[in-house]
Amino acid sequence: MIVNGESTPYHDADQIDYNTNNDLREAANYSILKPSDRDRAIQRLIVLMQMTYVGAPMIYYGDEAGMWGAHDPDNRQPMVWSDLKFAPQTHDPRKGNEPAQSLVFDPDLFAYYQSAVATRRAQPALTTGDYSLLVADDKADTLAFMRSTGTSTLVVAINRNNDPRTIYLKVPPALAAKPMLLFASNVPNVTGIILKNVGETLAVTLPGLTGAVIGTAQ
Repeated sequence: MIVNGESTPYHDADQIDYNTNNDLREAANYSILKPSDRDRAIQRLIVLMQMTYVGAPMIYYGDEAGMWGAHDPDNRQPMVWSDLKFAPQTHDPRKGNEPAQSLVFDPDLFAYYQSAVATRRAQPALTTGDYSLLVADDKADTLAFMRSTGTSTLVVAINRNNDPRTIYLKVPPALAAKPMLLFASNVPNVTGIILKNVGETLAVTLPGLTGAVIGTAQ
């Protein structure tokens, strides 16, 4: 719904209209085809946000395996397991047949979820730390916030734009001086992320549709 909902704008821009935006009976343009590479990049951003934001993250079964779908009657599909083979998906409840979409377990996406969860569990600041908003720029499509405890400070930076963006962040001096990349949404092929100290400011350059978790090098 968030990943591929761009063709069905929310009725209220200030909230996610979950019950209508991906309801096949109301959103005729909502795509239920297999997510593209771009869709998956957005999904990875969402997972990074889930695992670094305040509160307890929840994974709807199958997301981690690469499943997709929409609201009823396209929800609650059988779980995709790595040791089973499945027939291609060929039916759209709204209009009958659709192009065949291969239905297979996605090991790379599953490994990404594992890494994201492991990062959260390894960093107390992400589970019990304070939250501070650093940047929320709708025009640039960027977001950054800080999670901190008495002994650890982390920065989470997200670029929702298709193009690279540089975010300038006012952070504690130690983090600005010696930033270290802890996790990124484009793992394992981490490219294009640049962390640069500019005085007491940390400049974070992110490729399009990429997010990063940044800590202090020891």
